[in-house]
Amino acid sequence: MTRLDVGVFARPDWPDVPVYGRFEYLMDYLFWTGNEVVSYARSMNLNVHDLKRDDATREKVEDELRGADPVFFFHASHGGDNILTGQGMSNLICCPGLHPCPEPNHEVLSDRVIYTLSCSSAKELGPAVIEANGISYIGYLPLLWIVVLEGDDVDAVFKDIWAGGAIALIDGKTTGEAYNWLRRRYEYWISYWEMNPGWEAPIMIWVLQADLQNLKLLGKRDARIRSTQTRVESKIEEEVMS
Repeated sequence: MTRLDVGVFARPDWPDVPVYGRFEYLMDYLFWTGNEVVSYARSMNLNVHDLKRDDATREKVEDELRGADPVFFFHASHGGDNILTGQGMSNLICCPGLHPCPEPNHEVLSDRVIYTLSCSSAKELGPAVIEANGISYIGYLPLLWIVVLEGDDVDAVFKDIWAGGAIALIDGKTTGEAYNWLRRRYEYWISYWEMNPGWEAPIMIWVLQADLQNLKLLGKRDARIRSTQTRVESKIEEEVMS
């Protein structure tokens, strides 16, 4: 197994903003999404280093990134222009910029593919990571929105999209392919709600369109986090050979 088949997952979860939907707090939705990604990654034989809740701290994440040295770094928590947060809104990864960053550590993401579900970090942190020889950075600018009304076609839509982008990378797709998949999935759900007369439609369309517009890919578009072919490529090759 190479570092292409390894991932560090930083998944804080604490009582942040009460929402009283499917879950009690906003962070629970990101943790829910991350659970699906981690479960899928393990099923696909990715070497998973899952730092969740109280383990999602700067010291532990830095140690895991340096020790396991994965290509893939997954993050799901609050963010700012120059920062990704850890447990309890702590400073996890930061670079000099808008928010206080007394000890910049963004270079720990050098030579990695970053997939973050957070607000704003594609503004300053993402470019700083790429400048420090990061491979690719998939994030959002300025905000990442969610609708917390419970429903398979409401709050679960965001888990479907957000987890799906990471799963595309785990399946062996390039960062550009995963980014395009995300865009198509946002567009699918926008079209779904444009055809749906439900009272939720206006807010769902607005939020999905905002997230689609805010989605960013920095750095390389041809990078992968797996050393193996995608399942689709393998199937095509098998059919050709048969």
